[in-house]
Amino acid sequence: MRPTRAALLISVGLWLAAGCDGGQDVGGDADASPGPDAALDAAASPDAGPDVLPDAAPDTAPDTSAPGLGLDYASLPAGATPRWDAAGADWTAVPWPNDMFRDAQGRVDLSRFPTDGNDLLQAYLTYGEEALDGFGLNGSIYVELSGPVDADALPEPQVTMNDPKAVVQLVDVSPDSLDYGRQVPLRFYFYDGGDDPYYRANTLAMRPVFGFPLREATTYCALVTRGVVDRAGKHLGAAPAFAAALDTEPSLAPLRAWLPQSRLLPEDLAVATCFTTQNATVELRRVARFITERPSPTLTAIQYDKTVDAGKYYEFSGTYVAPNFQAGTKPYEASGGDFVFDATDTPVVQLDETIRFRLLVPLAAMPEAGWPIVLYGHGTGGSWKSCTTSVVPDLIAERVAVICIDQPLHGLRGDPKWNVELLSFNFLNPRAGRSGFRQAAADSFTLAHMFAERRFDMPAGTTAVKTDVAFDIDNIHYFGHSHGGLAGALLFASDPSIQGGVLSGAGGVLIETILRRKDVLDFRALASAALNADDDAFNTFHPGLSIIQLLVDATDPINYARYWLEPPPGGRAKHVFVTTGTEDAATPSVGAGYMTAAAGVPLMEPVALPSPAHVLRGLAPVAPPVGSNVVTSTGETRTAVIRQWAGGTHFVAFDVPEAREMWRNYFKAIRYGTPPVISANP
Repeated sequence: MRPTRAALLISVGLWLAAGCDGGQDVGGDADASPGPDAALDAAASPDAGPDVLPDAAPDTAPDTSAPGLGLDYASLPAGATPRWDAAGADWTAVPWPNDMFRDAQGRVDLSRFPTDGNDLLQAYLTYGEEALDGFGLNGSIYVELSGPVDADALPEPQVTMNDPKAVVQLVDVSPDSLDYGRQVPLRFYFYDGGDDPYYRANTLAMRPVFGFPLREATTYCALVTRGVVDRAGKHLGAAPAFAAALDTEPSLAPLRAWLPQSRLLPEDLAVATCFTTQNATVELRRVARFITERPSPTLTAIQYDKTVDAGKYYEFSGTYVAPNFQAGTKPYEASGGDFVFDATDTPVVQLDETIRFRLLVPLAAMPEAGWPIVLYGHGTGGSWKSCTTSVVPDLIAERVAVICIDQPLHGLRGDPKWNVELLSFNFLNPRAGRSGFRQAAADSFTLAHMFAERRFDMPAGTTAVKTDVAFDIDNIHYFGHSHGGLAGALLFASDPSIQGGVLSGAGGVLIETILRRKDVLDFRALASAALNADDDAFNTFHPGLSIIQLLVDATDPINYARYWLEPPPGGRAKHVFVTTGTEDAATPSVGAGYMTAAAGVPLMEPVALPSPAHVLRGLAPVAPPVGSNVVTSTGETRTAVIRQWAGGTHFVAFDVPEAREMWRNYFKAIRYGTPPVISANP
């Protein structure tokens, strides 16, 4: 029997519910989830658990051997053969994804993908054909064969990344890409056959090691060579139709252009597919530009409320009206919620929304440039008051002002009857699921722009406070927990007015969250049932999960992290401190590892959960104190590090004194106008 809509809302809506507000407001513990690939052991999938790869990436000295794999194909009996049937109607008739199914405008054709009558998956496919301009940055690639391959003989990630003659490769073939010709580290899964309605028998799935998201708007070619052997020990045969198409098929043109520069020969290829990735982050950058190129909102109300904590700080509250870009009617449970752009790619404001704020200002001599300001992003279920218990006492002590607003659908922006934990992460409605966190980031764009245009400055007499209150527009920072941490990861990639900040309870790769969360319910089991998937094959490679990831790539922090330290033109490299607990039951700690590896942010010693992606990137752990430890490609230095706490929960940033001291020290530095230094020492 199919799950009911209510059951689907529970199972899907909670997949990403990083759910909880920080500090003292709420809390909870849960056992850490096991690795996601139940069908794979740790040796076969190192980024599913704590196993580490070798201490350093293999030697990448140029290969001076003759091109080609050196196999005498004429004398070798052909083994299993990949499928290449351009006239076939099923989705793996040719390898997938494939630019054969992407038109000149970039729109992708997902109509071949099986749904097994699943309304949820069909909604994703329908919206994908409307919204996407390319394929995914983290999902799997699928190749159907005539028989089983020897999966144990497939290469390890460091080989697929560094060996120009690796028998399976995923290569950047866009000539203008910074990574042109570079190979992506891969993991593999082979589906022999069974009851899964999405896989076809004898399908090889491969995906990037999580922490290596593909570049946006970039063409990649996945190559399966005849060096792969089947279970009979025979080398793969070349797909005859592929060999015939290699010289003429338009989608393979990038492969034809790159192949002469490679260490492979055309006869080495058993099959290949070339596909172009979506421009996942461009829409949010357009929203940021739209906001900052227009006058910022003015305050509709502000008042002095009280002096708090024995005269340590002033408390102000008020409202302003900000743009909301989510189409449709709140709370977007079953429809609406997506961003809309006009014919010139300009975002269309859907609602002028009243937002309330709480502003806390130190009661002390104001610096000449004004008060440094921290924008606080609370967790799901929190409110504009959350910052007063979670971060304000520490930040006020460091002479830093703090502002807190309601997240989308919270407080005045919602209805007390709504279940914000479900609706904020509503992946039952892909339109809302794709844009809810982007709206939260847009709210922070607006808030930062208001500070930059001095909307919150209060000359003496504006309120009952008799002294000037002003803010240092060159000292705007961010602290986000859970919901706010996920939105902050997007903010750091998109807003040049933000200097940097702290992310708590944040991570990347939705697939892993689906497979690991078991704090409230077993989300893997529920998701598998919702998709009617074969439970034995429901791992990080599953086609249904790849489709969901494809749609949420536009809001997944994993795809924004690369821009924290290497921003696009006009951006600003950020100072970043990330906290995570290995027992975080809401945002799996491995996701924080993937996100920071993608950003080029190293682990701080002691390492509680080794990260294969960090090892593959050559990111060695750093010992505290950590400051100005990263040099960007433009020669700027930034402080950037992630600290893991063994046994720490979703609230480790607030519950563990050492963690609190570290992020407090981050903000102490900005008080003195120096780069942040992350240390537990005062």
